[in-house]
Amino acid sequence: MDYALLTTDGPVPDAMPEVLSRAFGVPVSQTDVSDASELESRNWDALVTCEHERLHGDLTWSLFIYATARVQQRPTEQELAALLAQRLNAPVFFESAHRLPWIRQVAAPGGGLTLARVFDTDTGPPGLVVEAAEAPIAAFPALPIEPFPEVGHGPSPGPDRVAGGQAPGPPVSGPAEDSEGSEGSAT
Repeated sequence: MDYALLTTDGPVPDAMPEVLSRAFGVPVSQTDVSDASELESRNWDALVTCEHERLHGDLTWSLFIYATARVQQRPTEQELAALLAQRLNAPVFFESAHRLPWIRQVAAPGGGLTLARVFDTDTGPPGLVVEAAEAPIAAFPALPIEPFPEVGHGPSPGPDRVAGGQAPGPPVSGPAEDSEGSEGSAT
């Protein structure tokens, strides 16, 4: 089973062994966290591995996580993203149930989900930019907030879809109504 996550700057490599151990129910010694280009010093026998890569743009970390068939505890991608967002105190982006390549679900550090549009950068080094979101994301205070008609739901995100707890109204209490855990790779 594999997972593909994106996040903003932070202590990602240092946080991952603990996050993987907790999420997958394996000892830290059975995890491997390595730069995508590092092949020499990996723990090839680890039950859960995480390859990380630095990116340019708004999202500066790409994480590819793999759990072997021997791992019994298997979180959904949404559950793993939520745990990592909480640990890093940063938003974590993952593949949306809508399967549109530019739409990502976003797990907020304080709980809750929203959707965001993410595109490759047009200028400079290759990277990813967050163009807009359906609800505020604390890490991107100037981000335009707008409905996404391409995902086929109503115009208002509502308080249960707010990431980062910035919208007026009741606090975010849980996942959005259209948030299914997805398993698979994302860009």
